[in-house]
Amino acid sequence: MRREELEQALRWADEEGWEPGLTDAEPFWAADPGGYWVEELDGEMVACLSAVRYGDGPVFMGFYIVAPGHRGTGLGKRLVDGVLEALAGRTLLGDAVPEQVETYARIGFEVAWWNTRFIADGPLPAPEGRCVAAVEVDFDALVAFDAAHAPGPRPALLGPWIAGPGRRALVTTDGARITGFGAARRTSAGHRIGPLVAERPADARELMLALADGLDGPVAVDLPLPNAGGGALVEELGMRQGFQSVRVVRGAPFTLPLERIYGIGSLELG
Repeated sequence: MRREELEQALRWADEEGWEPGLTDAEPFWAADPGGYWVEELDGEMVACLSAVRYGDGPVFMGFYIVAPGHRGTGLGKRLVDGVLEALAGRTLLGDAVPEQVETYARIGFEVAWWNTRFIADGPLPAPEGRCVAAVEVDFDALVAFDAAHAPGPRPALLGPWIAGPGRRALVTTDGARITGFGAARRTSAGHRIGPLVAERPADARELMLALADGLDGPVAVDLPLPNAGGGALVEELGMRQGFQSVRVVRGAPFTLPLERIYGIGSLELG
């Protein structure tokens, strides 16, 4: 995939209702420039797929989209087969739309858990003011904290993820170390929070409120449903349910501390 084709993939993702960030192309590309694949027909991109590598850990697959006029032609399957062949032996993760779970099952993926997008249409309570800008803490410490809740260390992604227009990234600390991390960015529908990870529910709540504070439009977060504390938080805040996705896994089992993950970073890169 060429850099400009990633912009097209993001437009397709938005048309599918995934609502990626308006400035996600830069951090996505920085994460792994070799992790994006396309199927072309007569020089035109007709299908896309990402397979982003975070070191030697699992590969995160996303962006599986076939242009509407080419669905059911086998072009998408040809793209997937080629990527799977290139990644033979690696554990693969992905967030699938419910309608595609059977498709993923046919190529060896199993359901790990469900995510639900929760949306705040109006202002949330005011934060306490305990958060610190993520750019003000040690970057290596931030990478390590994020990696404990993600497919692996992702410094190339995090650099542009926490800074830039329409972006906000905050942490909570106990004075000596990071105890929570969250980021928000603008989308075509409002704003999305992600990731949102914290050791304690109180820190997750404070990050959620601080990230949403003053933002215009609906504010959404994709919550892993096994996180009961996260469920209690979105219920307390009166957030409504929206889009659903399913985390799928192929290969060696891979676990994450879901009780500390209140919002996944993105549907495309985990």
